Amino acid sequence: MFFFFAHVLKIEFPESVSLFLQGDSLTWDEFEALLSACRKRRPDITVSTLRAFIFIARRTADSPEQSPTIKELAEALELSHGTARRHCEVLESGPPGRAGLEWIVKVEGEDARSRRLAVSPKGMQFLSDLVSEVTRNRQLSFQSDTMTTR
Repeated sequence: MFFFFAHVLKIEFPESVSLFLQGDSLTWDEFEALLSACRKRRPDITVSTLRAFIFIARRTADSPEQSPTIKELAEALELSHGTARRHCEVLESGPPGRAGLEWIVKVEGEDARSRRLAVSPKGMQFLSDLVSEVTRNRQLSFQSDTMTTR
């Protein structure tokens, strides 16, 4: 099982995604572009579930070995443990009777009782798509600003 744990957390974030996740802030235009891109791809996702996913992705990008547990997610986002668990169910394989997004995986932590949350390849693709959309919006905004100042 350790081999599986080590393998899952070795997923490399593309440089553009890492830089985006490590950034300190977004402009309102970028924030709107991010939400718009997300809604185009997954109109059924709640803002709270998206927030949980971004939290997991940012922590995993910072230090893959220290990806969060459900308990850490709940504490950081000020959610009940049950709510955090339900967000993770949606982000992983889905609650009973419903398909999940498969954007995260749970991997064994330091001991058999703890599971860490990591971004899956499908989640990485979703992040890459979002970053591409926001980057494209930045470029269009920059071009528009340049055109109006001439």
